[in-house]
Amino acid sequence: MKKIFNTTNLVYLLLVIFGTLVSFKPPSDPDFGWHYKYGEYFVQHGKILRDNIFSYTNTNYEWSNSYWVAELVMYLSHHFLGSVYSTLILSFALSVILLVIIKKQTRNLLNISINYILLSVSLSIYALTVRPFYYSTVFMFFLFYLLIFKKDWIRLLPFVFLIWANTHADFVPALFVYGVYCLDNWVQKTIRTKDSKNLHFQANSFLDSFKIFFLCVFSTLLNPYGIKLWATLAKELTQPIKSLVNEWGPFDFSFSNTTTLFISFLLAVGLISSFSVFKRKKDQFGWWYKILIIFFYILSIKACYFGRLFFIMSSFAIIQELEILVGSLPAFFKSKKVYLPKVSLPVFLVLLSFAASSLFIENVSLASDISKWSTEGKYPYNALGYIKKNPMGGNMWNTYNWGGYLIWQLPEYKTFIDGRMAAWNENGKFFIKEYRLISYDPEKYSDLLNKYLSDYNITWILDIPKSKVIKYLLEKSNQNSQWKSVYEDEISIIIKKK
Repeated sequence: MKKIFNTTNLVYLLLVIFGTLVSFKPPSDPDFGWHYKYGEYFVQHGKILRDNIFSYTNTNYEWSNSYWVAELVMYLSHHFLGSVYSTLILSFALSVILLVIIKKQTRNLLNISINYILLSVSLSIYALTVRPFYYSTVFMFFLFYLLIFKKDWIRLLPFVFLIWANTHADFVPALFVYGVYCLDNWVQKTIRTKDSKNLHFQANSFLDSFKIFFLCVFSTLLNPYGIKLWATLAKELTQPIKSLVNEWGPFDFSFSNTTTLFISFLLAVGLISSFSVFKRKKDQFGWWYKILIIFFYILSIKACYFGRLFFIMSSFAIIQELEILVGSLPAFFKSKKVYLPKVSLPVFLVLLSFAASSLFIENVSLASDISKWSTEGKYPYNALGYIKKNPMGGNMWNTYNWGGYLIWQLPEYKTFIDGRMAAWNENGKFFIKEYRLISYDPEKYSDLLNKYLSDYNITWILDIPKSKVIKYLLEKSNQNSQWKSVYEDEISIIIKKK
């Protein structure tokens, strides 16, 4: 009993509790709805949904969905367990995984605690537990752990990438990471060998360094779409979505709130720690690691989506560097004649968990009531109630951020646009780009707006009250009485053709 209830195990327990509390989020992500419906379709029909049945635009677009396994898990868990229990399980599992990964790198309790808190808080910003890249995040941690500490396990990567390619599109940057590692490995072998100028040696060395990488690439082709999945992702590399999807835009570095200060601090610490550990432990953190850190740091400045990947890879360096700093603290406190009792760390974690519990209770309350989190997330819950009581004819124009929610909560009506379409393009023409032009300046692009309204028989519009499209059509309506407002609240407005 004494071994179980010691200070170390108490700290581990409190860390997992804290991680679970801060990771838990209600299913308010804009894309949650269509992910859920894709999983539902698979269960109901026994096959992957390949056609676009959720919108009346882009009906013939061929889209290879790399999320289908995650979507299946998402639907089954939320359908049978409910949003609270399913998210709670994922939050707890992620907390345990983070603790295991950190424990593998250091035994110092204070170092473990600091890094655990930093990682838990930084990852909670991305609402992982209600999004498919929850699994991608776990795989990315596993990938870096293998490349740095368990090189003998690299042979497992083809199997990992097989699952990854059917779970989330992040397998592409992961392949890039592993490719840079293999390239560095090949260059180092060539430089250190007397036969470095021998072409035969270089070819054999190259194959030896990249053989598992090629197997990983091949394993990603073992998906329901085959090579088409890669073709889809290649098209999405040029996606013009930065102005519409927040995470593809930069972090807000205006230092207007605690979150941006924390992100700025963590990015800086990660970069400095990575450069420092490179000098001390080149065998583990080689040139490949330094190159990737610089590359993803730059990407993180441009798009906060990549911040998550930077936090993951830099966490390994931060742990190593904090080991030195934390290890010197006992001598420092002793020299200053400062006494810190052993219960100081557990007490601090108790207080920290207590502080996080208020947010957790609020999130649980939201997750258990769709009307609450819909209102909190600025989704048109009450407007949908009106629509169900007053059926609408014709097609709807909806705002982009509500597309996934409407697919889920208003399946009887097809959407005009939704989160799946962020990168959809045909013949170099992006549907979302035209939507953006109309949304930002409907008067200037009135011909394009009228073309959509006419071609798709759009007879009603569901949007935010401050929508420029709504304002333009109602002002225009004062002249010819074409449109009228039939519903409005603080979150949404519905206008309809007379």
